[in-house]
Formats: sequence, structure tokens, C-alpha cells
Amino acid sequence: FGLAHFGVDGRPETGAQAAGFWAWTYEVDLEGAHEIARIVLEFKSTTYATKYDIQLSTDGRAWTTVDQVDQNDRGGVHEHEIDPTSGRYIRIRSFKPDGPNQPGKQMQVRELEVYSGAR
Repeated sequence: FGLAHFGVDGRPETGAQAAGFWAWTYEVDLEGAHEIARIVLEFKSTTYATKYDIQLSTDGRAWTTVDQVDQNDRGGVHEHEIDPTSGRYIRIRSFKPDGPNQPGKQMQVRELEVYSGAR
């Protein structure tokens, strides 16, 4: 675990996780701008962010927050339907857990999927 490509390799038994950091950012380049309407994020069942947001960018510098989660209490699959937004880059920013007494543990992204249409 720990290598970024494990979060987008199509294999849910692998995952991307920062080494020794609680709050961290997972960023993916889609290698071209796409209209994005749905994001599916899978955390390991025991290592998930309690608070996180999802951002999109067309240039990797200016970011737009398209969804925020503040009281997540479980790992597994999380689906985020958003207003269709153009983006080449997507990032997941974990803010919690960042210490003791948080229900999750350090965020591990098992899979990140991006779709152009709603489900």
C-alpha cells in the first residue's frame, strides 16, 4: 500500500495511503478535460476519512470544491453525484481523522472512479 496508482488500478484489494500522515490529499490526472457528473470513492472498511472534500480542476492550479463530507462514519463505497463540471484533475482532501477519538483511521483510497453521466 501507499503507491498512488493503487487507488485507480481497478483492484479493490489494493489502495493508496499516505505513509505516516493523517490529513492528506489524493490527486489524479485524467489526462484530458472531461465533463464529470459522478464520482465513486471506495475506502477500506477500517481506514476512511471522517471529513473530506472532492475538488476538480481543469489546469491543476485553480480548484473547485464539488462535494464535502463532514460526518462520515464508515468505509466502503461512497457515491457523489454532482452538477456536471469540466475537469482534468480530481483530488480528495482528507481533513479527519487527524488524531485520537475519530471514528475512522488514516484515509486509504481503494478505488476512485469518475463518470460523465449520472447513475
